[in-house]
Amino acid sequence: YYSIPKSPFLPFPNLAAFTRDLRVMHDCGVTGMFIQANEGAIVSDSGDLVELKWYLMAQLMWNPHQDVETVIRDFCNGYYGPAGPDMLRYVSASQRPENFVNNEPENDFHRGLQQKYPGFHTLTSSHAPMNPDKLEELDAILLAAVAKTGDQQPYLDRVRSSRLPLD
Repeated sequence: YYSIPKSPFLPFPNLAAFTRDLRVMHDCGVTGMFIQANEGAIVSDSGDLVELKWYLMAQLMWNPHQDVETVIRDFCNGYYGPAGPDMLRYVSASQRPENFVNNEPENDFHRGLQQKYPGFHTLTSSHAPMNPDKLEELDAILLAAVAKTGDQQPYLDRVRSSRLPLD
């Protein structure tokens, strides 16, 4: 279940987590899967990189061991057009767990899980906010992306939609 029900628009660094999960499941012999990921679908068809996340999940279900960076770069260049390189920088910056606060386990049970499964962790009903100084960095990247699209549609609307988590 790869969504944050209370905050579908806020940046959430789960690309590495579901990539790792799909690879582990494949390596364990799982041959079929249903992924529930409703990020943004409840209120609109946008959210925190929702289009990229859907695309990446679909690609990884076909081949979980393909080069994820290549898939993300190809998506960004195709989906965002002239803003592709800036959006690739945004994806990279918005997915770094160290950019978020409150990434500490709430109790011994969660602390044990975090030690056993390192990475970014939060309860599904909560959301770890991003460090304020990192929001400025992301905003600057997205402003550059908007500038590169000029008035080219649909790229301009797609980049603007990606700004929703920061607005």
